[in-house]
Amino acid sequence: MYDVSDQESFDMIEQWLQLFSDNAPDRAQVVLVGNKCDISGDYDDNQHKQQPKQRVISYEMGRQLADKLKLDFYETSVKHNINVDKVFDRLVDIICDNHMVTKSREQLLTDISISTAGTVVLGDNNRRQQNIGRKKFNCC
Repeated sequence: MYDVSDQESFDMIEQWLQLFSDNAPDRAQVVLVGNKCDISGDYDDNQHKQQPKQRVISYEMGRQLADKLKLDFYETSVKHNINVDKVFDRLVDIICDNHMVTKSREQLLTDISISTAGTVVLGDNNRRQQNIGRKKFNCC
């Protein structure tokens, strides 16, 4: 996430992404977010007028960086709850999509290992008993 009124935060995105990639789990998901898309002059909590903040990073600049980094892109205003839900909804969608792909691969590997595991012989005369807790179970 970068601040659309702060060039330095935008300039740091690629370095932050590299740090993230070096330290995060392989399947961690990332989207690029430009925050404070609503700026036009703000007041602080004490109602003292602050210097109006100006947009420094255009939407197009954010979009171009996202395209270069192959990331989804959103502009938000956390203060006014603009597009915040869209960012989280998209992350959830990406995570679910990746989980389904991974689950399918894992299921395929499980199916392969079951089919190649060998033959199970039922009705063998050499039965064993196993003590599990206080109950006894017969096993073939």
